[in-house]
Amino acid sequence: MAVENLKSVLVSEAQLLENLKAVLVLKAQLFEKHTVDRAAVSPYVPNLLRALITCFKDMGWPVRDAACTACGRCIVVYPNEARSLVDSELLTLWTAHLEDNIPSVRRNSAIAMANIARAYPEPQSLEKLLDVVKLMLPRARDQPSGPAPDQSAGPNTAAAQQARDNDPTLHSGADMFSCGTLSSRFGKEYYIKSDGCMDFGFVRTKEPWEASDGAVHLLREISGLSMEGVVEAVESQMELLADLSATRSFPKACHLRDTIWKSLPVIGKNLGKQRFKRHLDLFLPVMFADLNCDHQLTELAAERCIVAVGDLIGKAMFAGRLSEDQLDAYRRIPGAM
Repeated sequence: MAVENLKSVLVSEAQLLENLKAVLVLKAQLFEKHTVDRAAVSPYVPNLLRALITCFKDMGWPVRDAACTACGRCIVVYPNEARSLVDSELLTLWTAHLEDNIPSVRRNSAIAMANIARAYPEPQSLEKLLDVVKLMLPRARDQPSGPAPDQSAGPNTAAAQQARDNDPTLHSGADMFSCGTLSSRFGKEYYIKSDGCMDFGFVRTKEPWEASDGAVHLLREISGLSMEGVVEAVESQMELLADLSATRSFPKACHLRDTIWKSLPVIGKNLGKQRFKRHLDLFLPVMFADLNCDHQLTELAAERCIVAVGDLIGKAMFAGRLSEDQLDAYRRIPGAM
């Protein structure tokens, strides 16, 4: 009976989160609909944004994710009405969520932050974004090296990850969590609803690599901005980005590299072929090494990155930069040559 009641509660919570998320998505779409009379909506924008900011501090990550996206869309459509809240609250919230525990929240926070420069195309806006990138991108260097449970398997092989996942000493006696939130189900904070003054989204301790992951997303979004100084600013971070792509010192480094391989072709296209080629050799050894890294998603991301980069700079020119082993691996990728 108790199990059935618990299942009923979980289903109800999941449905509530989905309903609230749907409302926030509709609100985001409302901001973008050109059929809506802007003059009629304009006086209510600050109050709508304040409601979204309260949702931004909800303990359910799907709610925070949807609120993040809605706020980002709002400032592009109503930049003047939203400006005071961008400076006072939204920039701080987006920066905090850029290192959130949830990957989609990090990604959507980066997209929303880049909208600051789109809404307010001035040098100060770009400087604020670049300051965040410079602060957060190197953070993975501070990530502790997690000892592999199976040292014979190496710290970042699939066998080591599986051994870690099944280690009872790491997972026994831990808190249970609610559906759609990283707040403990039986912690006292679960019973207190957010009033906008406290942020229940940040319960699990953030890891340094997550900040770097968010910064990679933001760097990719910055590279697509049509503003003076963007290309030079992105190029100044390419060496550090290449250094991070070689990181293998902690168990979740593969997730960071996955983000890098998904972002690199976009950054390269936005920089332009000639500028991107200057930095390509920094990435090639680790890009091809990740074709066999024992993490399927990272292997797939590396493979797609190789194909995309080859298409970007020209397959023949790309092949000419490769060693014999890399060229052989390139030829084996379906659709690469």
